[in-house]
Amino acid sequence: MTPVVIPPDAARRLFLGAQGLLGTPPKADPSTVLAMVQKVGFVQLDAIQVAGRAHDLTLRTRLEGYEPNHLEALLEEDRTLFEGWTHDASAIPTQWHAHWKPRYRRDGPRIEASAWWRNLLGDDHERVCKHVLARIRKEGPLGSADFEHPEKRGPWWGWKPQK
Repeated sequence: MTPVVIPPDAARRLFLGAQGLLGTPPKADPSTVLAMVQKVGFVQLDAIQVAGRAHDLTLRTRLEGYEPNHLEALLEEDRTLFEGWTHDASAIPTQWHAHWKPRYRRDGPRIEASAWWRNLLGDDHERVCKHVLARIRKEGPLGSADFEHPEKRGPWWGWKPQK
């Protein structure tokens, strides 16, 4: 089989188009934000803010009038995106969640056995996880701030197990 050779200019346009960076940006609303995340596959989430949060900057460059509440609604209300781990925390289209389940089953035991996991969650990680899940089932979505914990762990900013 002879490989297909794509001229550099065509390859560049293919790449930019696949990333939603060609043409006039569509007007932002929840449906266009979802369509863009589906097109690019996922959007990396980042809590660090200097010029802006990474996911907001990524979507702002591709959608006219994008506002952070567009993405928040898809994650927190519509649930058409879920937070998962690609190479970093990411917003991923929920339609692909079933494809992630084998990865969760495969990686779960390795992660739970790792020193990193044990350092962040402590020796009683099973009890902590059961407690968090029980509260979410009873009270609905909760944030890290909704949980008390006397000791924060982690090398950079401190991490309580419930996070």
